[in-house]
Amino acid sequence: MQFPSHAVVLMLRIYDKFPTLPLGDDDARRELIRKCGEQIVHIFGPRWGNKKRAGVGDEFRSKDAIAYLEDDGTCSVWDTQNGSSRKLSVMPGSAPHYPRLPTDVATFMPLSPVNHLGIDPVDRPLPSPPVLEDRTLQTRVFALEGRVESLLQRIKEVSDFALAIHVSTVQKPLKDHLPRYVAKIRLFGFMTTIVSTPE
Repeated sequence: MQFPSHAVVLMLRIYDKFPTLPLGDDDARRELIRKCGEQIVHIFGPRWGNKKRAGVGDEFRSKDAIAYLEDDGTCSVWDTQNGSSRKLSVMPGSAPHYPRLPTDVATFMPLSPVNHLGIDPVDRPLPSPPVLEDRTLQTRVFALEGRVESLLQRIKEVSDFALAIHVSTVQKPLKDHLPRYVAKIRLFGFMTTIVSTPE
C-alpha cells in the first residue's frame, strides 16, 4: 500500500483551512490529524483512519499518524508531520513508515467520514503532486526552509540593531553627531592645531 497522492493534497488543504492546529499543543495536533483522517475516509473509504498505541485510551491518539487497516487486521502507518517544523512531511506514493503493525503494538482507530473541505468523492481528480522516487526534493526544500528561517533571524537582528542606533541617536544632542574638523596651520611662525566645535 502506498500513500495516495490525492490524500497529500487533501491534507495540505486541511492544514490551510486550520492553520493554527499544526502549531498548537499535542491536543491541537491530535485534532488536526483526526480532521485529516476524516477527510481521507470521506474520499477513500473506511480502511483509512488514525492509530494509537495498543492498550491506551483514545485520548492518546497519535499526533501525526495516518493508518490503513490491512486485510489481516494489522495496520500500516505513515508519520505525516515533521515534529520540528510542524509541516506536512508525508510523500505522495510513499510506503508506510511502519508496515503491518500487529494489534499488540498498534490499534487502528476508525473514523467517521467528514467532508471538512466540501469535496465529494466524485470530484476525486484533484491536482496531483509529483510522485518522487526519493526524498531529494523534500530534503532540499527543508534545507531551504532552514536557510530562510536563518536569514529572517539575521534580518531581525539587523533591524533590532538599527532601531537601537536610531533610539541612541534621538536621545543624544544633535551636536554629538556632527563631524569635528581638525586643521594644522602656521600662525605667527608656530604650527597651530584648530579643531572645529559644532554648535
